[in-house]
Amino acid sequence: MEPLQAGQLFAERYRVVRCVAFGGMGAVHEAVHIETERVVALKVLLPSLVDQPELRDRFRVEARITARIESDAIVQVFDAGVDLDTGMPYLVMELLRGETLFHRVERAGPLSPAVVCGFLAQLASALDKAHEAQIVHRDLKPENLFLARRADDTEQLKILDFGLAKIVQENAARNPATSSVGTPLYMAPEQFNTGVLSGATDIYALGMLAYTILVGEPYWCEEASRSGTLVAFAMVVSRGPVESPVERAARHGVHLPAAFDDWFRRVTSSNEADRPHRASEAVGQLAETMGVALPVAISGVLDLTRPASGTGAMSSRSCKSATSSAKTSLVASVGAMPVASRRVTRTRLVLAFAIVLGCALLAGFFLARRNEDGRAEEPIELAGPSLSASAAPAFLPVIPPVLGSSAGLLDAGVPPKDSASARTVPRAVPTSRPKPVASSAATSGQPLYTRE
Repeated sequence: MEPLQAGQLFAERYRVVRCVAFGGMGAVHEAVHIETERVVALKVLLPSLVDQPELRDRFRVEARITARIESDAIVQVFDAGVDLDTGMPYLVMELLRGETLFHRVERAGPLSPAVVCGFLAQLASALDKAHEAQIVHRDLKPENLFLARRADDTEQLKILDFGLAKIVQENAARNPATSSVGTPLYMAPEQFNTGVLSGATDIYALGMLAYTILVGEPYWCEEASRSGTLVAFAMVVSRGPVESPVERAARHGVHLPAAFDDWFRRVTSSNEADRPHRASEAVGQLAETMGVALPVAISGVLDLTRPASGTGAMSSRSCKSATSSAKTSLVASVGAMPVASRRVTRTRLVLAFAIVLGCALLAGFFLARRNEDGRAEEPIELAGPSLSASAAPAFLPVIPPVLGSSAGLLDAGVPPKDSASARTVPRAVPTSRPKPVASSAATSGQPLYTRE
């Protein structure tokens, strides 16, 4: 049963219009502020979970994290608190209409280099600001990136689910149980061994993300299918790319320039120090590799020529990861992952689920090895345990992520409309149509939201 009903007055000032998304941890509703008449996304924790402090804390953390980063690519949070009548924590966010990057690729196939670089430039601008604020997202993937339609029919990429984000603080205490959090197909080697996380962790995911949306399938799909266990898969990932991404893409019918191999190798290097220091630097290099000119406005925002500063950019030495898991969406997010594509095979769904189940075991495995070596653990502050290891919804509406549970949603009642840019930029899809992106959503359990 939905926690809030249409017409209900919530927190004394929000009139509920309808439920946009509903899941195992929470729900997102379209609502209207009774005084200003602003239409918003209202994300709430389910009544049955309000007594769990760690979940309540996630709402607080997510609100604070998003407030620290000023960027068009970050979902705005207007209000947060606890409803006195129900005891439910809530977040009030901007209501977005559009679709996730996952659904875009699922629907339209691999995206052209120009479109990919344009979206990633928007993403990089926000990541640079987050990293300068000592915040690491930790779960970047197509499901957590929302393509919001603007009034002029152009699109603005929005990052969802900052609930899994970590705020790095030197004197925080680490919680090993929640250190290995993310989506395996996009996780950097240091995430599997519960190592120190930094901005480089997100840059690794950016590289994997670029391959996925250019080709239509995550780079590690074949290895994940063969590995069988998370430990085995982690060992493969720790050694770095096993095959030229250019050759692998060609087998899926997509042509990438030869120089893409070098770019991919740098961005996804097992050694964090070898990766680009800033997300904008990585995207600028990708655009050059693909022969794409980034829009002047975007290039200006990113300042692609500015070297990383010792105080601004995050370094693996100064940044330790703190954790939290949040899913956001049209509405805020609620905890579970996006609905997997019908085209995703049952084998992959089972495999993904198995990978997630193995996360805890893997974390303990590496932790045990560390203790045997007598090495002290780096302190970290956890914003809050993650509700769902990689539960970032990939849906419609969007609301800023909430620590602990957030899912990206579209306006569930309004089918997404292709943007002007999507209609005018051709997609270069060679001979055979690549397989649809394998939804990493399957790796974190039951879907939180469904399309209407």
